[in-house]
This record gives sequence, C-alpha cells and structure tokens, in this order.
Amino acid sequence: MKIERIDDKTIKCYLSMEELEEYEVDYHDFLSRNDKAQRLMSEIMEEAKEQLDYEPPKKPFEIQIMMVPEQGMVLTFSEKDPMDLLTDMKLAGFMQNLQSLIEHISQTGSKTGSAPNMDSLADKLAEKIAGSLTDIPLEKEAAPVQIQDAVFCFDNIAYLMNYADSLPRTLRVESRLYKMDDYFYLYMHRGGAAYDKFSKACGEALEFSTVAGAGDGCEDILREHAELIIGEKALRKLHS
Repeated sequence: MKIERIDDKTIKCYLSMEELEEYEVDYHDFLSRNDKAQRLMSEIMEEAKEQLDYEPPKKPFEIQIMMVPEQGMVLTFSEKDPMDLLTDMKLAGFMQNLQSLIEHISQTGSKTGSAPNMDSLADKLAEKIAGSLTDIPLEKEAAPVQIQDAVFCFDNIAYLMNYADSLPRTLRVESRLYKMDDYFYLYMHRGGAAYDKFSKACGEALEFSTVAGAGDGCEDILREHAELIIGEKALRKLHS
C-alpha cells in the first residue's frame, strides 16, 4: 500500500493486484460501501495519519476510483465542504440514466456481431459513477446528472482505431490519447457535442474497451503517470 498526500484535503492510495486479493475487495465493494470497503478505508486513513500526519476528515469525503489493468487500483480521497454535498446528489440522478444507456447498448448490439452481456455492461457502467461516492443519502430526489468526462482503457491500438472509425467525423467531443504500460487510455470530454451524442459515444466505447474512470478529475492520474500520445482531437486523428 502506497499513500501520497496531494494537498491538505486530498490523499491518494495505490493498491496492487496482490493487495486487492489479500483484502478481497474490488470496485463493487466501494460502490456499495460494504464492510470490507469500510475496513480497508479505515486502515488507509490510519496509515495516512501515521505516515503523513494526515488528519482523517470528520465531514463526508469523496472517493475517486481508477482501475489500472494488471496493476491494481488508485483511490483518491478528498474532504468535502458542506456546500459540495449538493453536487453529490447528481449520483442519484445518474443512476436513473444508467438503465436507459444499458438499453441503448443492448439494442445496438456489439461490433463482433453478438449481443453484449448486460450484467457485464452494468458492471462497466457502474465504474463510471465510482468517482462520485459519498456518505450522502441517495433516497432524496435529484435531477439527472450529465457526466462530462470519461476515460476508457483499450487493450490495443486496433480496438481503439475501430472505435474511432465507428464514430461520425463530425462528433464534437474533445479527446486525448495516453499510453501506460501496454494499454491505451482515451480521455473524452463532452466539449461542444450534444449530451445524447456524447452518451451514445460512451456507450459504443464499451464495445471496444472498459471504463477506467469518469467525472471531474478522471484525467488527473493519466497526466501524472501516463505518456501523452495525442494531445488533441485524438479520435479525429485515429479515424481512417
């Protein structure tokens, strides 16, 4: 377990695949905030206090999760001010949109000609909300959220190029391409695209890749640890 202090209110914890297996946790546990996740978070806070003189927040905090294939998981803990809790109500609204996006993907089918596994897609889409977890109750009514940023992990450049070719050249999203180890990470920002077109593009990305993160700050880890391959208009430049 490696813990870094980013600022007075933020720490990052790096967990290897071996450590995740040892603790028997994955991102599902953090989504549900079950006992295993709570115990691990308490241990991380204790280690941060001992190693970095970090005082665990008494207020609710935000967790951002990024899975790094074959390496492990990066957890970012950020203390939240009371006014920030209002924005976390977006999580409940985003859950309302989740089913409609799954239904859209099931209707389009996969590029390989077989229908996608809906349980698997639900898991992948669930990763998109992992960056918005807090202790705030979700039973309150909330307006649907519009996620503006997402990161997708591609096993190889061929999948990425096939995905780029599946999109219209006129799609007005901002995109950058990173490489870390043998994987390619595509960062997408809604930019000038209509939200329904951006959502559709994200849904289609799941046919070629897995979600590595979503929401504000999902590109931060790439900036710190990955190599920037294409700095702007990556999808357009990859389009054949």
